[in-house]
Amino acid sequence: MNYNKISTKKLLFFIFVFSFIIRLAFGLITYKMQGTSIWCDDWDYIEYAEHILDQGIFVPDISNLSAHSGPGFPIVIAFMFLIFGKSYIPLVILNALVSSSLCILIFYLGKELFDKNVGLFASIWGIFYVLHIRYIPRILKEVWVAFLFALIIFIFIKITKQNKITKKFILFSLLFVFLIHMDERFFVYFIIFCLGFLLLDNHSWKIGLKKVLVFFVMVIFLMIPWLIRNYHVYGRIVILTERTAWITDKYFGYTEEADKLEKEKIDKLVLYDKITKSLLEGKDVQYDIKYLGKLKKAIKLGYIPHRFNKYERWFAEFKEFWRPFRFKGGFVGHGYRFEGPSWSLKHNLSVGLTYGMLLPFFIIGIFFVLKNTNRYSIFVLCIIIIHTCIHVFLAHVRNRYRIPIDAFIIIIAFYGLQQLYWKYLDWREKHSLKKEGA
Repeated sequence: MNYNKISTKKLLFFIFVFSFIIRLAFGLITYKMQGTSIWCDDWDYIEYAEHILDQGIFVPDISNLSAHSGPGFPIVIAFMFLIFGKSYIPLVILNALVSSSLCILIFYLGKELFDKNVGLFASIWGIFYVLHIRYIPRILKEVWVAFLFALIIFIFIKITKQNKITKKFILFSLLFVFLIHMDERFFVYFIIFCLGFLLLDNHSWKIGLKKVLVFFVMVIFLMIPWLIRNYHVYGRIVILTERTAWITDKYFGYTEEADKLEKEKIDKLVLYDKITKSLLEGKDVQYDIKYLGKLKKAIKLGYIPHRFNKYERWFAEFKEFWRPFRFKGGFVGHGYRFEGPSWSLKHNLSVGLTYGMLLPFFIIGIFFVLKNTNRYSIFVLCIIIIHTCIHVFLAHVRNRYRIPIDAFIIIIAFYGLQQLYWKYLDWREKHSLKKEGA
């Protein structure tokens, strides 16, 4: 009997139970105290789920919600509503289960990338990781995307070490399709995984190419139902959600739609220019436009907005994406979306002590990853960089959009800590030998 194996399983069981108790208690207490008062984007997902229940999937929406959200998470909500009725408590419980499972997944991912000790300490840290806990009482996809993305990366690493197509490969493809239907931004990783199969395959590039072909066919095939649905709704080819249209319309020959989207984008910025000028002149401005309330708040507090050039926007978005705390306000996006003026003391402390404190060790971990040339950990590091670039350069940023890669940040940070500890032990041993020699 393998005592270490049994003890590890018991420890993981306790980690899961303890993390579940913390998450469930936080979720239920917060929901009981605040209810739905702080919900915002949550209502879009809930309304979309209600539309799915009322209309089905392959019919036009009664609103444009599908332009703002993939169907994945609303389908989860609709399924829960179908079973339990329109109650939010079952969703809070489900969030707690999914987030607790992420703690266990962090262990296995850390073990796969480095060793058991890194995985174990990273998993324990995950129990108290605030950004994996704070969205439990919300009906948002953050909890789900964080778990699914980490699970997909873990399975990807495992199947690159196999010399044949197995059930694990099929599961990987299914989960990836579910993820991109939950958040279309992850479709960028379709190309990354295809390249990864070729470059990381343990056996030969031929087996890697075979995996690429099977993965490619499976993903495209599984995307067809929603592609048909979108064509029925929009009257043109729309991949996943209409948010992809600003890229795809011009390639599919929908020049009129592409020009319309570009014109709407420019017109919106011009309108924000005019609104800002009016507000600075002390005029009362009333428009049904997003971020107007925040813009008024910013100007009232003395923050003066202006339209960012692309370099200002990239820098502002990068800071917002990696932010461990906020002590003053600022603008992000194109220069008119105000964030601030600051986080509360509780927010700054909780995020700073569980995420921010890891950042120095994460940077050290990056150094050792590159030095030791572990190709799988380098691949994960590339995922972190790509995820940052997707939001900073292609999409737009909210601080919570980084959460899907936080599991990798935690693991690499503890790898950095482990390497520092080993360096310290080497130094102490050499120092002791010198003293003995003297």
